[in-house]
Amino acid sequence: MNVNVGERVRRIYEKRPYPRVGGENPLRARLRLAPIDWIRAVWQPAPELPRRILVAGCGTGAEAFTLARHFPDADIVGVDFSPGSIGVARAVQKRDSRARQIRFVSGDLTSSRFIRAVGERFDFVSCHGVLSYLPRPDRALENLAGCLSPDGALFL
Repeated sequence: MNVNVGERVRRIYEKRPYPRVGGENPLRARLRLAPIDWIRAVWQPAPELPRRILVAGCGTGAEAFTLARHFPDADIVGVDFSPGSIGVARAVQKRDSRARQIRFVSGDLTSSRFIRAVGERFDFVSCHGVLSYLPRPDRALENLAGCLSPDGALFL
């Protein structure tokens, strides 16, 4: 059986969604995010903080939930190639009405249909701990750049 690396990684995440949702409240999980002060500084002196945020490789949603707390008026999309992880994120989301501004999508960062699936004109795109697992990170980077707004920031 000839299975590509991406498919192997997807199978691992289907068996063990990440980050693990267990003892701690995933809506309050502490992650290694882009520093919130840095995110705010990127938009200075702009009058508004990021209005559209994409979390590429969101796993079970912990980073998206954290960003939603810090930017409650932002439209947030979390995308992951593991339907199992997206299912966990949606189940966690139902526990907190403040997380309703997040749309979770199952999708492949390297797909030609990626931008259609997640949308365009994101002010902030976060993608970390993901590219090293992709057989074609160049395609993922093209897609991420393609869905940024003209003044958007990409955090890798």
